[in-house]
Amino acid sequence: NRMLDPVGPADAYPVRRPRSWLAAAAAVVLLAVAYAVEAPGEFGTGLNRLATPWPTKTVTPTGGIYGIDPGGHVVAGGPVALEAWDFAGGVGKAVCEIRTGRGVWQPIPTRLEPVYGGPAGHPASHRRWTAGMNEVREGFAWRFRRGDLVSDIKHVDVRHHPLVTALAARVEPPSYTGLPARTLERLPVRFEVPAGSSLVLSGRTNHPVTQARIVTGAGDTLAVAVDATALAVGLEVPTSLTFALEVEDSWGLRNHAPLRYEVTAAADEPPLVELSRPADDGVLPLNGELVLEVGAADDFGLAEVSLLVRTLSGREDEELVA
Repeated sequence: NRMLDPVGPADAYPVRRPRSWLAAAAAVVLLAVAYAVEAPGEFGTGLNRLATPWPTKTVTPTGGIYGIDPGGHVVAGGPVALEAWDFAGGVGKAVCEIRTGRGVWQPIPTRLEPVYGGPAGHPASHRRWTAGMNEVREGFAWRFRRGDLVSDIKHVDVRHHPLVTALAARVEPPSYTGLPARTLERLPVRFEVPAGSSLVLSGRTNHPVTQARIVTGAGDTLAVAVDATALAVGLEVPTSLTFALEVEDSWGLRNHAPLRYEVTAAADEPPLVELSRPADDGVLPLNGELVLEVGAADDFGLAEVSLLVRTLSGREDEELVA
């Protein structure tokens, strides 16, 4: 033992060119630091692989019941299919339960479907339960339950078609008619306006839309100004027309069967005038006073009635204003 006391590690394992080894080690450290700064994510992945060179094998669950998320969304009025995989042993039938809001869980019909794809001659690794609903109108929560086993609670999101909930109009007749503008707080399906009137429509939708348009019965389209749920557009009515208001939201859904409005343009008929003499006996009274009755009517109203009188004496016509 005393003979080995003077012998150290350097004597037992001599290191040739120690300065080169130190320089190489320092270079490795510098490279590692630079790599960690430039690509920290990949550097961390590399360290994890060095720490655990043999990855842990993923094991397929062998117990429990798991709901399979259908993904995406359901359009209101459409169907939805629900599914669960049952890895637990035992017997008994699973049931699908749904709940709307804070209501109680309600069971719906559930079926056991065949499972394919397992090794030949071996039983399936799980059982597959399915349930479905038609004409879904609102979102709900769902789960599958078999005995004491209950799957995680999942939710179905329902998207509704846009709907025009209010539509009003301001009718501005042609200025020559002298008629005042009027407002229709709730646009009727059929209404009448003077020919040449302007319609200013304003409306609301049940949720924000991205575009809207007026489609006439002749197939013409007119863009409608849109601001979230507010709509506005102006159109002229020279002749009778029919139109529908179509809207579309950011999901590409359109309003179903939009109402078709019928606008009748009332033509401006010429005034009707009737001139008569009460108790006309064909004889001019001795006092020279002649009584005449004038009846006049117009579909848009009368502003003034003038009577033009011509005598047989050759004098110029005289205009009388009634």
